[in-house]
Amino acid sequence: MWAPLLLVVWALALTAIVFGAIGAHKASGLGGAGRGSAWRGVATGTILLVFAFPVLWFGGAPIVLSGQKTDSPGVLRLDADESNISPCNSFEPVMVDSLNSDRIFDCEPQGADLVFPDGTRLTLPTGELGTGSDSPNGSSGDTYGYTGVGIYGVYATQSSPDCSEFHEWGPPHARAKIYEVFGRRYGCE
Repeated sequence: MWAPLLLVVWALALTAIVFGAIGAHKASGLGGAGRGSAWRGVATGTILLVFAFPVLWFGGAPIVLSGQKTDSPGVLRLDADESNISPCNSFEPVMVDSLNSDRIFDCEPQGADLVFPDGTRLTLPTGELGTGSDSPNGSSGDTYGYTGVGIYGVYATQSSPDCSEFHEWGPPHARAKIYEVFGRRYGCE
């Protein structure tokens, strides 16, 4: 998703540098008229290149999810190597009980249904998972949620309207990342 945009930024940066340098060279032959704006093109291109290069080189931008827990930073940050995960080839339903695995995941179940023990299904988005929730029965029913935690897997929750009942599923590393930022009852706190 980011690669095409960053390649365009990279190309624009190089263009600004090249044409800025050519303009500065030509302006020097004209007694310096226009040299300042030409060098601004070089500077702008260099700045764009400096910001685009690390993302292009290391293969992706970090995933950032916002949260609501007040005594923590409230933002889940994953490095590029933690968030660089491709979609799974299958759209088969994923039982939330199967999320309690201790392995590192090599694909993300984008577009698949998360199936909760009571039979409720939440369809995951086909792009980056991020985070989401649904209350299929309105405010009188349970809330079902998920958060994509990159290579650490998917974290899922089910909570009653008053949060007196709270269930969670997910790999230990995904849970640890969630707990660190949002607390142990993410979705209820």
